[in-house]
Amino acid sequence: MTLRETVPNTADDERQQAPTAKTLPDIGQIVHDTATDKVGEFRGAIGGRWMLRPAGGGVEWEAKPEAVEPAGTSEHVRALAAEHNARCRNTRP
Repeated sequence: MTLRETVPNTADDERQQAPTAKTLPDIGQIVHDTATDKVGEFRGAIGGRWMLRPAGGGVEWEAKPEAVEPAGTSEHVRALAAEHNARCRNTRP
């Protein structure tokens, strides 16, 4: 009889694990840049830096991978509020 490895729920494990240079976040994943205390969407990696942009749209910024972590609940709420506010500002009566 052989022991079967239990495969953990990778979706939950990846969300709890801080991204590293080896494990990039998914494009569009909400992350927290601890160096600037900004929350944004992961857009890609260029030259050892990660490109992030505000969830509601706007100017991208570069972040050091070691300073980026998956967004927690409060950061998700902050990003959703920013996106909603951006849409409201662009709506004309």
